Amino acid sequence: MYVLKNDLPIISVRNSSEKDILDSKLSLKRNNTIADVGNLLVYSKSNNTIDISLLLKKTDTVYKTDTILVYIKDKCFTLSDIEKKGVVSSGRPFIISYKINNKDFIDRNGFYEL
Repeated sequence: MYVLKNDLPIISVRNSSEKDILDSKLSLKRNNTIADVGNLLVYSKSNNTIDISLLLKKTDTVYKTDTILVYIKDKCFTLSDIEKKGVVSSGRPFIISYKINNKDFIDRNGFYEL
């Protein structure tokens, strides 16, 4: 299964600054090679938490087997197992599940403590 880049989840980063987010980079690994690069966009801010969205430059689809490496300051975190799952309900809505450093998250629940 795949997720379109516009459907990638918003992730909360704690204990970071807006400058750190804007200076950060990300890379998409597919089949053990760098398939794309990108950066982060500040989605919203509150207290010591910044919500970020991931911007890839040329790839429009992320597969479950892909890995996204996010570099903020001197730290790196990994998004993996990104997939769209159907929910049993009327209208057949979907959720996005993923892992940050092997910890499971759903939709906008993901966070990383810098």
